[in-house]
Amino acid sequence: MPDRRPPRVVGAGQVKRPFGVAVDEVGNLVVVDRDHHRVLVIDKAGDVLRTVGRGQGSGAGQLKSPTGVAVDGAGNLVIVDWGNRRVLVVDAAGEVVRTVGRGEGKAEGQLQDPQGVAVDGAGNIVVADYGNHRVQVFDAEGDLVRTLGRGEGSGTGELRSPVGVAVDEASNIVVVEFGNHRVQVFNAEGEVVRTLGRGEGSGAGELHCPTFVAVDEAGNIAVADRNNHRVQVFNAEGEVVRTLGSGQGSGEGQLQFPQGVAVDEAGSLVVADCGNHRVQVFANAAAAAGAGGLRLQCLPAAARPLLAGHAPPARRRALEDGRVQAQLRVLRDVGVPLRREEAEQVAALARCEELREELRQLEEGLVPRGDRIAALQSQQQAAAAGFEEAVAAALGR
Repeated sequence: MPDRRPPRVVGAGQVKRPFGVAVDEVGNLVVVDRDHHRVLVIDKAGDVLRTVGRGQGSGAGQLKSPTGVAVDGAGNLVIVDWGNRRVLVVDAAGEVVRTVGRGEGKAEGQLQDPQGVAVDGAGNIVVADYGNHRVQVFDAEGDLVRTLGRGEGSGTGELRSPVGVAVDEASNIVVVEFGNHRVQVFNAEGEVVRTLGRGEGSGAGELHCPTFVAVDEAGNIAVADRNNHRVQVFNAEGEVVRTLGSGQGSGEGQLQFPQGVAVDEAGSLVVADCGNHRVQVFANAAAAAGAGGLRLQCLPAAARPLLAGHAPPARRRALEDGRVQAQLRVLRDVGVPLRREEAEQVAALARCEELREELRQLEEGLVPRGDRIAALQSQQQAAAAGFEEAVAAALGR
């Protein structure tokens, strides 16, 4: 379904070849302004709050063609200083508090053309070591913890020119391979648990020189499909559930060699539109479709992430306060294709609502009562129980 709401444009006239993007803890955009050798922090009004980088160079706090950026749990900016083959951790005052990487090279801890960066829940720094065809994970102090990638190649677990990295809610590391036109997802043991991308190409699900990546709260994976001038969003099953970019160009919603992607606090997708020297912010799928701005990143998966991983009491609270029902109504009303378990939940919810409405009319005397109230109350309780069972079944519980 195409987005109806035009994207918001940020940074036009301020940035040149934006690369990595991130969102800080208060919702400001963090944009790597690559050709100006700096990083900008931009508020929601589009105003630049601060600039990080003391000019082009290799000295303390200087940057040389930076690429990726992330924000750690302390609010520090983690910046890939590509030209200097290092990663800088910069605090709110603009001071470098740590340097990650042991110089240029192939040895452990050394970097060769580093690109993307992410920070996991433990504060570890994940770096796409592009030129060495590997991903290196450093702890918060800058010491190497582990390496992903079984050498250069196209086999499972092998990497070729990794660019983007992200960490999902399960602490899996998502790696975009520019050279293999695919995405591999590694678990904590370094095993590949999922591969996205149907080969090199321009069809749905195919990728051509993909670059950066982001993961939303629902576990959907947004991939900058660089040479196809679009961003594709994959769900947990590897299906494309949304595509951003209305073709190559500089018009509204069009993209030109997109690079960085991020998800903001409203579920909107932030895209570094590198070739157009701007950043575009695409509203989350529900808001873009005119469905009231619920925070649903990709509608077909929306009914499950709310409850997935929650104990029964948490599921009960989510059902009682209506959040599950609200998400299901959006799925139904927007008209996206439903999976079997979603259709079952929507049907069960519809039955509950029909009985509730009939009961209301009876209680308010809008239709003859007879002895229908007691029977309807019993049917409604049974329908409500059926709805909860449908939700639990969809979650595998």
